[in-house]
Amino acid sequence: MGTIPKTVGKYQVLGTVGRGGMGEVFKAYQPDLHRHVAIKTLLSGEQASEEFLQRFHREARMAAMLAHPNIVPIYDIGAEGKLHYIVMEYVEGRSFKQLLEEKRLDPDKSLRIAYTVARALQFAHDHNVGSANNLRSQRRTIFQRRKENCRAEISVSAQLPPYA
Repeated sequence: MGTIPKTVGKYQVLGTVGRGGMGEVFKAYQPDLHRHVAIKTLLSGEQASEEFLQRFHREARMAAMLAHPNIVPIYDIGAEGKLHYIVMEYVEGRSFKQLLEEKRLDPDKSLRIAYTVARALQFAHDHNVGSANNLRSQRRTIFQRRKENCRAEISVSAQLPPYA
């Protein structure tokens, strides 16, 4: 994307959280509900086919129906021009990749993480949303600072081809 937008839809962008192969993630503020959110933008929106975009939005709507303590909830989806985005809960914490780099994972903690993520994936699978491929990126599992709990982002974009 390059430059950080000041707003995306009704959300005030505060900064960049990360960037991946499919898009960029921003921390933003939702003024009407006085909360921070994460906005995932789809980088390939300009080149994406209409079928790809319809599938992206359909699967985001399906993932938004998931209510599980270890799955990051989706709040909103939208498009602003050719920028397509998903708005989800902003989860403060460290990523799985960061924990691996810090070498702070003992065998017991690793088993607890695997069990928690497996439960979230099973729940999504039972509701016909997501697959194991959705967590192929180590950054998608976020460990909250206040809890020993982890939350997985069941990313609909990971199920889609790069673009048609």
